Amino acid sequence: ARPADGGGGAPAGAGGCAPGARSAEAAGAQAAACTNLAVAVLGDSAAQGLHYLPTDANVLGISDMGVTPGGGGRSFPEIIEGARDGAVRALLIHDDNPLLNAPGSDDVRAALEAVEALVVIDSVRSTTAAHANVVLAELPFFAKDGTLTTGDRRITRQRPAAQPRRDERDGVAILIALANALAGDFAYESAGEVMAEAAASLEGYEPHEAVRSGRTRALSGAPASGASTQPLPAGADGAAADGLRLIADRSLYTSWEGASLRSEEADKLHREETLLINPADAEPLGVRSGDELVLANGSHEVRIAAQLDDGVPPGVVYASRYFDGGALMALFPLRGAADAAAAVQVRALQPA
Repeated sequence: ARPADGGGGAPAGAGGCAPGARSAEAAGAQAAACTNLAVAVLGDSAAQGLHYLPTDANVLGISDMGVTPGGGGRSFPEIIEGARDGAVRALLIHDDNPLLNAPGSDDVRAALEAVEALVVIDSVRSTTAAHANVVLAELPFFAKDGTLTTGDRRITRQRPAAQPRRDERDGVAILIALANALAGDFAYESAGEVMAEAAASLEGYEPHEAVRSGRTRALSGAPASGASTQPLPAGADGAAADGLRLIADRSLYTSWEGASLRSEEADKLHREETLLINPADAEPLGVRSGDELVLANGSHEVRIAAQLDDGVPPGVVYASRYFDGGALMALFPLRGAADAAAAVQVRALQPA
C-alpha cells in the first residue's frame, strides 16, 4: 500500500484492526497503533483504508440496533460475579459459550452452577449448556434467515439452506416467546419484520427485499475523511515478572461449534493446537518444536505442544483461545489485565 489515491477516490491499500475481547484497555491501544500505521502508509486516505474487524460476527449490527445494558445494567464480569455470589438469580445465554470465550473459567463455572435458573439457547449442546436447567434448540447458522453487518459495514443477506430439525426454532421466535411470557408485547413473526422496523429508523439499513447482499452499506452520511495519529500508552514489553505473557485470542481455522462441544475434530487439520514461542525463550527452557509443554499460573495447568516461531515477540507466547474447548481461559483472571495477557510459567515435560 502507498499513501496515494487508488483511483476514484479509493485508497491504494487497506488494513484491518482486529482487537481482542480480553481487555478494553488493550483493544484501545491496539486500535491507536493500527490508526497510526494506516496514517503512515495511506496518509489522508487512512480513514477509508482502515477497517475495524469486530470481536465476533455481527457485532457492528448488534451495536447499531442499540443493544446495550439499560439502567442498572451490569458488565459481563459484574454479571458473573453477581451470579456467583447470589445477587443474580437467573441467566439467559443466547448463542454464546462463556466457558469457551470468557476469561476466569472458575468464576464463570461457579456462576453457572449457582444461579437458580440457567436457560441456554443454542444450536449445539455446548459445555455451558451442560449446566443449564433448560436448553432451547435454535436453528444452526446455515438454516437461519436474516442479515449480517460486516467489518466494513456491508450488509450481507443470510438465507436458510436447511429446514428445522426436531425441536429447532428460529432464535427470534424463541426470544419473542420468552419476552411475551414475561409480560412483553412483541408481534414479530420473522427476522424480516424486525429488519423492516430497524430500516425505518436507522440510516443505511434496508428491508430484506431491498438489501443488495454485500453491496448495501450501513453508513450514516459521508464516511470519515480525516487522518490524525493517536497517542499510545506505554507498552508492557518483555516477559512477565514471574514467567512469560500468554496471549490467547480469536481463531482462524478452529470451528466455534466444535470447540464449544470440546470436540477433538474442532480443528480438523490440527493447525491451531500448538503454543507459539520465540526461539530465544524456548532455548533456555530446553524446548523444541513438538515438545509437550505445561502452562501454569499457580492454580491451573494446561498441556499443549510447542511450536517455535520468531514472529512471536520474546517474552510472549500465543495460542488459540479455542484450544481444547477454551482450556486456556482458566489461566486468565475474570476481569482481565490491562495488556490482555496472563502471566504464566512455561516448562517442558521432557526438556532437551
